[in-house]
Amino acid sequence: MQYKEYAIKIRIIQNKFFEKMMLPLQKANLTKIEFEILNRIFFLNKQTKATELAKDFQVSLPAILHKLDALEKKEFLTKIIKESDKRIKYYSLTDQAKKTCEWLHLEYDKAMEAYFEALGEEKEHLFRILDLTIQFMEDTK
Repeated sequence: MQYKEYAIKIRIIQNKFFEKMMLPLQKANLTKIEFEILNRIFFLNKQTKATELAKDFQVSLPAILHKLDALEKKEFLTKIIKESDKRIKYYSLTDQAKKTCEWLHLEYDKAMEAYFEALGEEKEHLFRILDLTIQFMEDTK
């Protein structure tokens, strides 16, 4: 098999994982980028400024503000305006958002467990290949 065929298979796997993970996101009424934003704030575990998120995601401030507004309308985020400087705004997860993130992580874990269970003994080969791939990527920076 030529490298292009491997690349195609990797892309197919990537797309299938994406499709599988979109189902819980749809149930939660979230887009992928909205979940990524919530997930980032969830793991930071603190109030976060839009400028920090824009930098993290390497997008413009207006682009991230648009998504933050959408998440606020869906009641996943609350905006906190600093009293001493009204220009500074922080975003924090609502309880609903925290519960949703926890649920989505559980759904992801269940999907991954099912996948690795289906692999059976072959998962050891996959882990070895993944380790080699990671090592190759680190060595060729």
